[in-house]
Amino acid sequence: MAAGQKNTLDVVETTIKNHHLFKKTDYLILMVSGGSDSVALAYIIKDIFPKKFAIMHLNHNLRVEANEDAQFVESLAQHLGSPYFGFSENVSELATQANENIEACGRELRYKYANFVASKFSGNVKICTAHTADDRIENFYMRSIIGTGPGGFASINYTTNNVIRPLLDLPKEALIDYIKSYPNAFKDRNGNLWREDKTNEDTDRFRAYVRHEIIPLAKRQNPQILTNLTNSMNLIADESDYIEEKVAELTIEHFEFSDNSFLIRPGFKNENIALKRRAIYNALLKVFPKGTRLETKSIASILEASEKPNYTDNIQENYSVHSNKNGVLVQPMEEYRKSRNRL
Repeated sequence: MAAGQKNTLDVVETTIKNHHLFKKTDYLILMVSGGSDSVALAYIIKDIFPKKFAIMHLNHNLRVEANEDAQFVESLAQHLGSPYFGFSENVSELATQANENIEACGRELRYKYANFVASKFSGNVKICTAHTADDRIENFYMRSIIGTGPGGFASINYTTNNVIRPLLDLPKEALIDYIKSYPNAFKDRNGNLWREDKTNEDTDRFRAYVRHEIIPLAKRQNPQILTNLTNSMNLIADESDYIEEKVAELTIEHFEFSDNSFLIRPGFKNENIALKRRAIYNALLKVFPKGTRLETKSIASILEASEKPNYTDNIQENYSVHSNKNGVLVQPMEEYRKSRNRL
């Protein structure tokens, strides 16, 4: 094994150990798109966890090359002796029907199918993604530009429920080197070691713009930015986890949820302002449509309502905020109007 490959494996094994990502008795479902990151993930898991993983791929049918991508991943799974689960969806059509953006719809479907595959195996099963340090930095800058709460600057976490991300401490370049030096690496009939998604080069797309325009400028100022920002995000994540524990306690005490609305009891106004903001943020994510980007003014409006009786406002997603002696009710505007008409 080449020195570079060993170093890469050492980093991944340290990440797995430090963040308790999985045990030797677990089974892994690898989400593989065919890009360099996910292909490297398949090889790395094969090297450190050779007999307890399966490969899953979702064909989004968004690109002319999508069927070839799916065939590549299936052939890679055969090459590695791994079980393969392939699925196909017209993501563009489904996103239109659900009134979601294509990226959010595709992400939701990928995890839906990954969990479906996980249900086919007994014991403790983890879903494994190929997110890298580069992805984490991109998310950090994207959220900086759009706006986010403090917890959002933790960017991508090492683990979320049953999903693990063992490559988060590695840059994309290290993974490409790993594939190129991998003994007996799989190649398709055109000699490709992985499949390139050309849309990743289109800087009209927000992520591609951040990747190709903003991050290279930041790297010129500080070549160690991946390491430095990763360390900073880990510190933010640790503090965010602690805050979430406190917010969970606060939410149980002060919030009542129904299908698409929630009531905040009057005592909420006496809590710490940082915890209140995070609790409202979490509550809105719970009732708003999936993929909604929360606006700061929505949270500010609910905070103001908790301080003022008889306050009414209309916030994003056509939701109403109304306060009275019983607390603050956040609900769809249509339901608010119906209740007013009944009165």
